[in-house]
Amino acid sequence: MIKLDDQQEKVVTSKAQNILLVAGAGSGKTRVLTERVKWLIAQGVKPSNIVAITFTNMAADEMKARLKSVSVIGDAFIGTIHSFANRIYRNSGETYRIMTEQEEQLIYEEIFNMPKYKALTAKRWLGFKDLMKQADAGRIDEQQAWDFLSPSERNVLYTCTGDFERIRKRDGIITFDELIEFATTYYNSLNATIEYLLVDEFQDIGTLEYKFIKALKAEHYFFVGDDYQAIYGFKGGNDGFFKSICNQDKDFTTYFLTNNYRSCKEIIAMGETIISQVSDRIRKKAIPCNPGTGKVEVHTKGQINDMMQVLLEDASNWRDWFVLTRSNREAYQLADLLDDNSIDYCFISRSELTLDELQEAMQKNLVKIMTVHASKGLENKKVILYGKFPIFQPSYFKDSDERKVMYVGVTRAIDELYIFN
Repeated sequence: MIKLDDQQEKVVTSKAQNILLVAGAGSGKTRVLTERVKWLIAQGVKPSNIVAITFTNMAADEMKARLKSVSVIGDAFIGTIHSFANRIYRNSGETYRIMTEQEEQLIYEEIFNMPKYKALTAKRWLGFKDLMKQADAGRIDEQQAWDFLSPSERNVLYTCTGDFERIRKRDGIITFDELIEFATTYYNSLNATIEYLLVDEFQDIGTLEYKFIKALKAEHYFFVGDDYQAIYGFKGGNDGFFKSICNQDKDFTTYFLTNNYRSCKEIIAMGETIISQVSDRIRKKAIPCNPGTGKVEVHTKGQINDMMQVLLEDASNWRDWFVLTRSNREAYQLADLLDDNSIDYCFISRSELTLDELQEAMQKNLVKIMTVHASKGLENKKVILYGKFPIFQPSYFKDSDERKVMYVGVTRAIDELYIFN
């Protein structure tokens, strides 16, 4: 076992039946999760009785990499919640395919061959879809994508949804949400159990995922999360499940990881200022364990040009810089500014990268531009926050989701933080 602090070791070696771990930013929660798996195996638990669920392929790859020294780890399940649901449901005897871009395209190609939808061709639809991807990335306005289509072509997209669903169901194509729902129903019919179930990022689960996890009827649950970093409400995430277990569920033993090994105390203090404006939170105080002296500066967005000079003077250390934005559109605005100042950069989109690709990109001497959402789980020495990031919310506008997004952005910084709002 690698060296753990007192808080971490207490959790890793706990004999409590069900555990909720409230793990603050920079507290080593991934280390604790993987060391818990190692400890269970050392205690005699069969790896085949261990299921560790994450929410991204990259997180699963990171967990597998940390556990590769365990010779029997291949018998355990380590992967995303959708891949585990698929493993369960494929034993149901049902014939199905999961919706992908390719499956979607095949359905639309059949639709566009119907006489009543002849106004729109597959080629034109692909052009529209490419523009919508650019709009989603913030490169163009969404209206530009819709303006690409004529009124009659737009009408096809408005009216063909019924046929789309009919063809999808005819061909046994299911969505990811349906996969979770069907796997839940099927597993309930088996009256089976899991011995040890570990779930990472539990604060981000939605209602469907929560029902699935409870349906697994684990003998031992181990949930890890941080309601301060619950930033996926727009995708259905509900940190209420996490907070409810912490505050009310007597079947769980709650532990806290409050030692922050990442950020200097000045940055932690800014994070506390931001998150303290969220009233409905699990209260915990981060303990700074980084002995360095940090820097926090707050500027207006109009002063961002001055920041370019700082970056130019630090050209040999561009790899140490993150530029984080609230939206993709702001990310491209910053990219244009970096181009104008001949500053080398790259975009980081975690959903499009493997773990190896991400690690390779982090070693290159380039400024890394990404949204705050894409930066979750990462860290760097120097961070620029650019966008709608006010330090204090006005009394008439309380938005806990936005406070948490800013908190995640702030806590990516190790030594220096520059806020332009």
